[in-house]
Amino acid sequence: MTITLQLKPEIEQRLLAQAQAQGVSLETYVAGVVESQMLPGPKRTPTLEEFEADLEALAEGTDDIPVLPPEALNREAIYGDRARGERGAGA
Repeated sequence: MTITLQLKPEIEQRLLAQAQAQGVSLETYVAGVVESQMLPGPKRTPTLEEFEADLEALAEGTDDIPVLPPEALNREAIYGDRARGERGAGA
């Protein structure tokens, strides 16, 4: 596939410099950059700080969620009559 791009002169110069530094043509370098963005790469493990920040973001706004009593989390409370072995029509 051929794509024509209109690049700013400073971007073009940077791309040319990177291609020359790697000893490849501009076309080869740009194709490699595009491919590296499209293909799945190795998964990066987040740092502890990043992980904690993600957890904090997930927890944001959860202070208003009511705490359920333990009896609300037993099998009968969750499944009702089905907890006693009674099966519905689709089970």
